[in-house]
Amino acid sequence: NSATTAAEIAQVVNDAAGLGQIAGMDVKSTAALADAWATACMASTADSALSEIASAPGVECLLVVSKGDSLAIIQTPGFPE
Repeated sequence: NSATTAAEIAQVVNDAAGLGQIAGMDVKSTAALADAWATACMASTADSALSEIASAPGVECLLVVSKGDSLAIIQTPGFPE
């Protein structure tokens, strides 16, 4: 397959899995948006990423970040437990 963009890759995966619409959401655009948010998080500090996502309606996240020799988990308030 020659899919190269996040939306194209999401469409190929969705087609292969037989997915179209789930609960009225377009899976392709949802996957592309998730990929865009993940890329933005990787390009910024954890605190900045958490702040930006917390202010975005309908978007939640859980981040695993390096703290010295260990890992820490931080998440937005609405992230499911």
